[in-house]
Amino acid sequence: MIKQKIMWSLALFIATIITFAAIVNNNMPLCIVMILINLLIYKFGDKYINEKYNKRRAKKIKDFELAKQQAKKEKEQ
Repeated sequence: MIKQKIMWSLALFIATIITFAAIVNNNMPLCIVMILINLLIYKFGDKYINEKYNKRRAKKIKDFELAKQQAKKEKEQ
């Protein structure tokens, strides 16, 4: 799991540097390619890179939904 996080973090770092270089050099085809690569990194690497954040976010969403349901039940009574 840690190897996956390091790999995806490194891929994201390299992609960010290349994207910045493409923007500075006004290389639009490379910018488009890097956008696609960054989307792939987001799709497949997000669960490794942002694991703790995603868990906290899911818990907050679950807690909010429970509070919303309880408020709805209390309002109906």
